[in-house]
Parts: sequence; structure tokens; C-alpha cells
Amino acid sequence: VMLTVILLDNSLSLARPIAYRGKSRKNMMQRSILHFLQQLENQKPIDLVSLLTFSSTCEIVVPFTRDFTQLKTALWEIALKDKTCLSIGLKTAISYIQDTLGSDTFTQLIVVTDERPSGGDHLDLQILSPIIQTHIIACGNPSECNFEIFRSISGKTNGSFQFVEIPQTSQTLNPAFDQLINLNYINYAGLLGFGNLTSEISLYPHPSTTFSQWGPDYIFPSTLSIVGFLPNKKFSSPPTSSKHILLPENPSNQHLCLMLNECLKSERMSAIVQITKDVMGIIHSVSEKDRSTLIFSLFPPHYHVQWIGNLSKLSPVSSSESLIPLPLKSLHQRSYNRSDDLPIVPSTQADVLQSDFQRILRYTRSLPQKQTALFSECKRMLETSWLFHLPSVKPALLSLLQHEILQLDGRFQFDFKLKILNRNFPIFQIFGRFKSIIFHLENST
Repeated sequence: VMLTVILLDNSLSLARPIAYRGKSRKNMMQRSILHFLQQLENQKPIDLVSLLTFSSTCEIVVPFTRDFTQLKTALWEIALKDKTCLSIGLKTAISYIQDTLGSDTFTQLIVVTDERPSGGDHLDLQILSPIIQTHIIACGNPSECNFEIFRSISGKTNGSFQFVEIPQTSQTLNPAFDQLINLNYINYAGLLGFGNLTSEISLYPHPSTTFSQWGPDYIFPSTLSIVGFLPNKKFSSPPTSSKHILLPENPSNQHLCLMLNECLKSERMSAIVQITKDVMGIIHSVSEKDRSTLIFSLFPPHYHVQWIGNLSKLSPVSSSESLIPLPLKSLHQRSYNRSDDLPIVPSTQADVLQSDFQRILRYTRSLPQKQTALFSECKRMLETSWLFHLPSVKPALLSLLQHEILQLDGRFQFDFKLKILNRNFPIFQIFGRFKSIIFHLENST
């Protein structure tokens, strides 16, 4: 899935008109971005897109979504503000991407602006990274455009910079977005080989975007070779550089992909793929909503998985005693390694406690018929709080009971803040208090 962030300038300078039916630069940019979104929706409907605007502040208009209707609607509702502060926009967009996706997720950042940033806007190029490939589309007068800063941003991130002179029609930016799609949103087309079997495949997004980060010597090959298989439970889920959807390119020759998908899914295996001499990848089947899809994951060069070792040194299964079984055992003794003579620290999950509280809430609203069940459940909850070292459960439980009982009978008042928080206080006295509460409720008129 390709991740795209559109960073749109919404400064007052976009209100300037263009020589086309009284339209403004804002209208021209909106129509061009709408054309770009329409292209993605038609060709790449699974892509995640986010829309941000920047002026003197930066606003996240639409978080990452596949709802292109929401993106189009929000695009036309954008209002113009004050000056252009590109540094604030880039800082906010990069922070949003890293906070949402992590610092190692490849993302396309498209900046749409007019001419130069406002005076006093100082941009720190150190915040830029090739993992967030930044493309800039600018329009306006060449004499007013800061080409140097725009080229520095795109060059630092292996992105692109396109400048369009003051447009004469509202469609002028469409070719710039078309070129952006043709260069960065294309599928990889190649061959997948397994022994004597081959199949034409496509990968999306194109893996070359990941390869380009490792240097000019790394070129993604036209043929991928499956060299072996590993059980999913041994391979687990090691971190990867990128993930790509693998689809058969030719519907009439998709037998290898279909067979591979069914076998990996039924046998719970992953296929090991040789990319180059020092770059490996895996293919595994992912099921979602009664459909299964092949996913190709790419590892960085000379990748070493802790519990497997160097992937390039994997060997076929053999009876040779020199081969080391997987997973590899670590030579380092960790402080949290559990041995038989150490006790297990008990724990519970938050959703289990929430379910218990909801059960008590139902019992309190069914009093007095559920009083016995209420007593038993409260006792079990207190024992749980002691067992799992959760002191906050008791006051929360008492607060809940107080609120619900006072809701049943507003005339009855009872002090819950006695010695109940003391663990040594006899539990039968606590439930004696609860019984007296219910007794008063039963005999109230």
C-alpha cells in the first residue's frame, strides 16, 4: 500500500486570480488535486491518503484514509488564512507521519504551493529524510519563486520538483500530477520463478523506491527466485524495509501464484526469495474477509534476524549434524528469562476487568433479585484485586456501587469511605455493609 500525504498551501496569496474565467490559484490547485485523487481512486483504491494544509500554522484536515469521497469534500471546504510558512508545514507533516506510521515507513509527501515561502521562514533541512520522499509542485512567476530551497528539499529526499508558470487554464497543474503518478505510483512487472515454473507478476508499490535508499549499486531485478520455505512459527514476524502486494500480471498464466497462495496458506509457510546476492525477501499469504492475498516483504542488505541468523546462509533441511536447528538460541542470559524455580507474576487484561465491572453494573440495576449474585461477584472482584496487585479496583468498585445504589433510592445515604481500603479489614464486614444497603432498599417505600 502506498502512503501519501498531500500538504496544501492555504495562504492568502492563493486568492490571486488566474486568466481563466475569473478563477483563483486556489481553485486551480483544488481542481488539480481532485484530478490526482481521482487517478488514485481509479488505479490504486487501496492507497492511504492524508490531507494537510499549512499557512502560519499547519492543520491535519483528513487523517490517513481510503475514503476518497471524504478527501474530495474536505478539499473544497479549505479556507484561506495568512502567510506561507513552509517550515511549519513540513515539520508538522513529518511529525504526523512519524507519530502515525513510525520512523521507518516509506511515505510520499506532496507539497503544493505557489512561489516562495514568506520572509523570515527558516527551514532546517536536517529534519528531512529519504524515507519520506518529498515532491514539490509550485506555480507562479519565475522571478518570485525560490528555486533553490525547493530543489534542496526534493534533492535531500530523492523527490522531485516541478514548477509551472502562472497558469492560463484551470487544468495547468494536471500534467505535473500525471508525471508524479507515472514516476512514483507504477507497478513493478517481472517474473517469479520456482524451479521450472515461472509466472508474470506485479508488485505494488514498486520496490525500487526502497532499493534507491541503499545506494546506486542496488537495482531491483526483473526476476525473483524462490529458494526455499520456512514455517511461519519459526520465521515469526521480523521487521522489514517494505511490504508489497503480489498479484499475477497475466490472468492466463497465474497458476504458480494460485498454487503458491493456497500452499502457503494451508501449510502456514513463508517462501524465501532471493533478490540479489545480499538481499532477501519473503512471500506469505494474508487472509482478510474470506480472501487471501500474497504479500512480498523486502529485507535490507545483509539482514540478520536474531532467531534465524543471516538469511543468505540458510541451507536446505538435511540430516547433517553440522546444521543448527531453528530458532537459534541466544547466548546472552537476560534478567527476565524465566526458570522453573522462579514464580510467575500474575497478570490480567483490561478488557476482562471492564467485563467484570459491566456485570456488576447489571446486577446492581436488577436489585434486589440479583443481590446474591452481586455479593459473589463483588467478593470475586476484591480477591482479583489482591491477587493481581490492583489496589485501584476496590475504590472503583465501591464508587460504582455507591453511585448505582443512590440512583435506586435517593433518600438513602451511606458512607463508603470507612476502613474498606484497608486490606486487613475483614471482608465479611464489607459485605455486611452491602447487605444492609440492600435491606434498606428492600424496605423503603
